[in-house]
Amino acid sequence: MSDDTPTFEQIDWSQHSPNRVVLDYSTVGFLLGLAGVVGSFLYDFFVVPDGIVLYGLFAPTFLDWLAMLSVLLLVFYVVVPLVREYELTLRYWRRLRTQPAAVLSLGYLLVFALVGLFGPAVYGPPSDAPLWASLDVRGGIPPSQPPAFTSTPVERLRPFYCGVEPVGGQCRGTIVHPLGTTSRGRDVLGVVIAGARLALKVAVITATLLVPLGTAVGAAAAYYGGWVDTTVTRYLDLQSALPSFLIYFFYQSFYGPSVGVLILLFGLLGWDRVARRVRSDALRLRDAGFVRSAEVAGSPPAEVVRRHLVPNVVATVVSALTIQLPFILLMEATLAFFGLVQADTNSWGRSIDFGLSSGLWWELLFPAAALVATVVALATLGNGLYDTFETRREA
Repeated sequence: MSDDTPTFEQIDWSQHSPNRVVLDYSTVGFLLGLAGVVGSFLYDFFVVPDGIVLYGLFAPTFLDWLAMLSVLLLVFYVVVPLVREYELTLRYWRRLRTQPAAVLSLGYLLVFALVGLFGPAVYGPPSDAPLWASLDVRGGIPPSQPPAFTSTPVERLRPFYCGVEPVGGQCRGTIVHPLGTTSRGRDVLGVVIAGARLALKVAVITATLLVPLGTAVGAAAAYYGGWVDTTVTRYLDLQSALPSFLIYFFYQSFYGPSVGVLILLFGLLGWDRVARRVRSDALRLRDAGFVRSAEVAGSPPAEVVRRHLVPNVVATVVSALTIQLPFILLMEATLAFFGLVQADTNSWGRSIDFGLSSGLWWELLFPAAALVATVVALATLGNGLYDTFETRREA
């Protein structure tokens, strides 16, 4: 029997009792983790003075707390189920690895996630010292240095610093700063790594807002139908007419720029696209045999939606998410490019803006390449995952 041959699931009928509430390991683990995060937040907010690090580790921002909650959701509702259902995960992997572009994109995104998580701690954050500070104060980082194994004319360096003795009027790059330094005296590799952390936060937080809201609302509207479907559809029409970026413009004009608010706006006002696609797909499954069988067996409506409709619209959710995430990453970079986020934000968009202003090709190239590679990898992997999950549903 091949791996793609569909098999019947062994059903524990006791779980279909209308009066039975079952908490699985993922939910229990998430609730325990949530209690820890909420407790740490309350301790940090009410006990720890401003400017003092939490537990001697770091001083979390509003964006960090959102990222912690998002990571909890991803770990216990994505990673843990994949590990528990390892045979099904291996089956998915065997299908996915037949698509080299998707596998390459997955590898890049794994590296991107690891760099975003641990890179700033290992490599160190970019220098925040002012340009006019001495070389010692700026950690010995000279500004406007070219990448390793390249050179640039000395007269282009403003102000003039060179990490090594110029040769023939050319300032050569060194392996100490493999991607060079910016015109503000920041290590370009450090800038790219710090931008990866911000991009990772944006992607993780928006994904954990878009997917649960869009999937739950879309599947429920399709299953219940009637006035529920009509009400949901009308609301989605209203929400789609609210431009997130315009609302953010109004917010930042009164209260100042905030990356956290930007992410929340795009997450809370962007899930309607996911909901529409899930609803359209779930409508075709509403009268499927496995749904009718669950109803006849006595499963309550919420259980039918959770256990039977939602797992079969995974391909649609993945497809919608891989359209939304690149758009949100590009929008954040665009707003940062135009200076509509905090000035100290380590965004790839802001780095691209500085690169264009300075005229240093390496200051522009590497952040732009990282942004483009991440967006393309998300879209490519999304297409591969859609084909993988859709094959399962057709079987």
